[in-house]
Amino acid sequence: MPGQTINRNGVKLIGASDLPCTVPYHASSLYGRNLAALLEQYLQDGVLHLDLQDPLLKDCLLTHNGHCHRDDVVNASRSA
Repeated sequence: MPGQTINRNGVKLIGASDLPCTVPYHASSLYGRNLAALLEQYLQDGVLHLDLQDPLLKDCLLTHNGHCHRDDVVNASRSA
């Protein structure tokens, strides 16, 4: 039921009528939290230390010191 929250068999059903307009806010918030959590892994005493061999960072890092680290990005830009 739009605009109402009901409890059915122990499950809370939220009939949000404006759900589409809340998605950008939640998506941005989630992206920000994930990015902050990723960066915290590489911050030591307020300084960013990047281990280019770290498997987590390896798939996230696009460029560093003027060099593109992702062949799929380089190849996609060449074929465009």
